[in-house]
Amino acid sequence: MITTGCQEALSAGLRAICQAGDIVAVDSPCYHGTMQTLKGLGMKALEIPTDPLTGINLEALEMALEQWPVKVILLTPNCNNPLGYIMPDARKKRLLMLAQRYDVAIIEDDVYGDIAYSYPRPRTIKSFDDDGRVLLCSSFSKTLAPGLRIGWIAPGRYLERVLHMKYIGTGATATQPQFAIAEFIRHGHYMQHLRRMRIRYQQNRDLMTCWITQYFPAGTRVSQPRGGFMLWIELHEEFDTLRLNRCLENQGVQIAVGSIFSAAGKYRNCLRINYAQKLTADVERAVKQVGLTITQIMQSQSGP
Repeated sequence: MITTGCQEALSAGLRAICQAGDIVAVDSPCYHGTMQTLKGLGMKALEIPTDPLTGINLEALEMALEQWPVKVILLTPNCNNPLGYIMPDARKKRLLMLAQRYDVAIIEDDVYGDIAYSYPRPRTIKSFDDDGRVLLCSSFSKTLAPGLRIGWIAPGRYLERVLHMKYIGTGATATQPQFAIAEFIRHGHYMQHLRRMRIRYQQNRDLMTCWITQYFPAGTRVSQPRGGFMLWIELHEEFDTLRLNRCLENQGVQIAVGSIFSAAGKYRNCLRINYAQKLTADVERAVKQVGLTITQIMQSQSGP
């Protein structure tokens, strides 16, 4: 079913299965747009610890499923935002088996799957699904252009309920951009475009990591994304990136603070940096300014 971007796909899936007050298990840190959607719908996010290399902690998830009436598991297993990992296939299968055992739906956000740096692109959890409990959501917003706002959801057994949510929401999605994308794909341009984007984003990741290593304080921890265009950065445990952001705003620089990726306000010592744009000298100066400001704040905290 075609939607107005991936965000509508996720929202329609949630509204089709859950009501206000229901519990949704999410990977943590979790995309801040998901946090806002859950809050707006009056649903409760149950944050499950997540490994930066292998994804959501399945042991912690199983304990949560035993203790809480979880309605949906919502996660981004491929090129996760913000951590960048790709969950191994064996763990995707185990996750699906858990969902089957506890009869829970899975909403899978695969919006970054097509821009994994490896080939072939990683498999979705949906590709292992044989009873229709996985609702697969994605869009062209991250691969072609955000302004197109063309996404989709493959809702499995929840088709009728999701269709109803689409009908009472936006009703329909503009057809002209759909025709344009279809032509682009039909003539073979989409795969060529993806190959260029994968190479560019991987090069940008390496350069941005180099700058952070050079300009940020010693001990800074940086993720190693396997796709997409986000870096997750962890600073000293006592550091406050909200304070950092206030200082940077006066200098014309903005970051995504870690606390917006948690319903409970965790990850205050973390931040996310986007490297999708062309990495110019101006961008390098901005990264250098962030690193300098972090050092200045740390020195002021340590005292004379």
